[in-house]
Amino acid sequence: MRALFQIFTVIYHKKVRRIYLEKILVCVIILTIISELCACKKKVSNSQNKIKFPQIAQEMHGTVPFEFALGNQKNELGKEIGLYKIKPRRTIKNSEYYDGYLFKLFCGNIIRSTEYKQYTRYTCGDGDTLEIYNSGSFIFSHNRDCTEVINIPDEQVVELAEEYLKNNDLLPNGFTIGKSLGGTYDENGKPLMKSVCFCREIGGYEVYGRSDITVEVDAQGIDAIYSIYSDYEFERNIRCLSYNELIDIDPLKEGQIVYDATKLNAEVSKIIIKEFKIMYYDSPINQPELSYIQPVYQFKGVAVDSEGNGTDYYWTISAIAY
Repeated sequence: MRALFQIFTVIYHKKVRRIYLEKILVCVIILTIISELCACKKKVSNSQNKIKFPQIAQEMHGTVPFEFALGNQKNELGKEIGLYKIKPRRTIKNSEYYDGYLFKLFCGNIIRSTEYKQYTRYTCGDGDTLEIYNSGSFIFSHNRDCTEVINIPDEQVVELAEEYLKNNDLLPNGFTIGKSLGGTYDENGKPLMKSVCFCREIGGYEVYGRSDITVEVDAQGIDAIYSIYSDYEFERNIRCLSYNELIDIDPLKEGQIVYDATKLNAEVSKIIIKEFKIMYYDSPINQPELSYIQPVYQFKGVAVDSEGNGTDYYWTISAIAY
């Protein structure tokens, strides 16, 4: 009887040990999966492709003192904000319908098409051109010279442009009319063409980069349309850089700086940042590899040279806290 009990005890302990080991193995597998998911999420966060801001200001060399005078605005740094996944406006599934609608609207008589890396250019019988980008942005332009002065008041130009876009389903939600009109002028300063920009907001924040709809109007009517922007969907909230993280960044090596060097007579001796705003960055033609519409910080201040001359200074960087 005792021997049977000993045998039973051994079998029982082996069974318990096996169950225990199985549980440990299951826990290890679960922890591995969780770890991989976390790593994957981190990879997604780091694969948003660093923004390559175009550098349009004179490069600064050496070390320039950089002072933040943001006051209470510092407390607005480090907040959580939405991250948006870019969705192509034009896909393999809808490309035939998408292109067909634009052909019908702009370029019914196509005589030639030329494929490039990012887009295809269609030339119409009258010389008008339509460029359709792989992601869905497009540019249409009439083949005519703007030599006649346009006498239409600015208000009517805006109304004409807005009405045309709305009537042809080319003005989605989130776009508002810009505060000023651009254009081209003759040697006497008379307007030959006026351009209306419909700027964009996402989540209540302005969009930085080339993400807008611009309509050019001449004396004959609508002359060109630039529809350059990305569709998107909300993915998740992410944390932005805090003040303490921000001051560790070298402002002369990261992001984009913009200032008017012609207003300075000597080397920049210091930069004072006085305010900032949160914006989103989207530029589907200039940087088509971006996967996300992501938040950026745009700081504004003054650059001062050694003689005391100053000029407005802008510094724009990605706001994501990796």
